[in-house]
Amino acid sequence: MSDRYPHLHVDGGLGAVLEDEAGVLLAERVLAACVGWLKWQRGIELIEHRAVTAVDGESGSVRLVDGRVLHGDAVLVAVGPWSRNLLPQAVAERLTLHRQSLLYCRVPRNQARAWAATPAIPALGTKGGAWLIPPVAGTALKLTSATACRVVDDITDYATDPYWQRKLEKEFGDILPGFGPAWVTAAKDAYYSSFTETGGPLLVALGGAGYAYAACGGTSFKFAPLIARSLADRLTGRSPSLIGLGALDGPPLDVHAPQLAGL
Repeated sequence: MSDRYPHLHVDGGLGAVLEDEAGVLLAERVLAACVGWLKWQRGIELIEHRAVTAVDGESGSVRLVDGRVLHGDAVLVAVGPWSRNLLPQAVAERLTLHRQSLLYCRVPRNQARAWAATPAIPALGTKGGAWLIPPVAGTALKLTSATACRVVDDITDYATDPYWQRKLEKEFGDILPGFGPAWVTAAKDAYYSSFTETGGPLLVALGGAGYAYAACGGTSFKFAPLIARSLADRLTGRSPSLIGLGALDGPPLDVHAPQLAGL
């Protein structure tokens, strides 16, 4: 046990880390809670349902679809798969857009308690790179795999082609005892971006107090609280907290760097 982190337990023999306060983050509920909290904060103005069409990190300005321009002391672009539409071309062309299929499942009633106590498993150790999120707080069991991830040009629909659903059903049929298509209640596709050179996330300095964080699928969801703290440190002029992700612990990619600008 660490004196600095009283809830952190490290098993030196196995190299395992147990964080008592860790758990599954439900993205939609987290975002809804953040919005609800922000609405009651003094000095905060939420601008909802207004698409952003342009960002200038150097001047700290953001242009909305209705033509309104907002100015701030700092700007952070963190819009996931839509990053390429708002970043300079020299950066956008180094981001790869991925589409991934997921299965949403109802577990057998006699297994519900065991599944609810199962932690998120980011890697099941399979050749295909399968992983799962357990059914917690009334949500479904989510199953997916790197084998159901492919590179695409644009964000279109979110419907899962039957081919990818059958592929995932077969893969998890070989992994989870008792699993079968009858467990599946829905399938959905999701999108994420990655830095082409590393396959991971990317932090870009846009000039001035402007930054862009191009998230990378599951990696950014898994470490969302730590990533938020690191980004908040940069935006407020503090040295960023070390979180163990190279894209955030190291210097950001400079949008004005000669090699990036093609000079």
